[in-house]
Amino acid sequence: MRCSTFTVLCCFGVLALSVSRSVCAEDADYLRDIKPLLKSKCYGCHGALKQEGGLRLDTVHLMRSGGDSGPAIDAANVTNSALLQRVMSAEDGERMPPDGEPLTTEQIALVRSWLAAGGHAPANEQPQASPEAHWAFQPVRSVDVPASDGHPIDAFIDQRLTMAGLQRTPRAENVALIRRMFLDLQGLPPDPQQIDLWSEKLNGTEQQRTSALRQLIDEL
Repeated sequence: MRCSTFTVLCCFGVLALSVSRSVCAEDADYLRDIKPLLKSKCYGCHGALKQEGGLRLDTVHLMRSGGDSGPAIDAANVTNSALLQRVMSAEDGERMPPDGEPLTTEQIALVRSWLAAGGHAPANEQPQASPEAHWAFQPVRSVDVPASDGHPIDAFIDQRLTMAGLQRTPRAENVALIRRMFLDLQGLPPDPQQIDLWSEKLNGTEQQRTSALRQLIDEL
């Protein structure tokens, strides 16, 4: 009896798994299922940084526009689209992706289901941003320093604070500033004698204070 019950439960489990896979394939969602799959398998050769054969696959609009060999998605016959044919191909020169593991049967079923439903995507879908547009890759250029009586870096900070409607916090008292410098640069707080010594040096004119701060930084 136990064996029979176990067998029945296994059958129900297999049936439920089959139904679940079928539902998943039939309800393939572009943003949830297809785009992440294309990103992991295809963007390396058909994304913002590289476009083999002039083809990009990072938006459905670009898939429909196609590359040197035509559109990746055939609007008139989406289930016969080059995108599906290439991921299904068993030939080394035709199969995509050419390197790494091919798409699994389940992944191909998702692509086919999505295409059969029309191959739709959000109307506002944006392509990958080009890595070359990142600020770190931009050429260095000279800029005008905002008017300020302090350090040029402070001038830029003050400018951005003003643009954001923000103000600086009040300047730290000498004792707090000395403790911060010791903790930041040495990792240990100053002893009372060091606090007294540097507090006296920082109590002069603004020019003397600036000179004493630089001296403290150099010493630490």
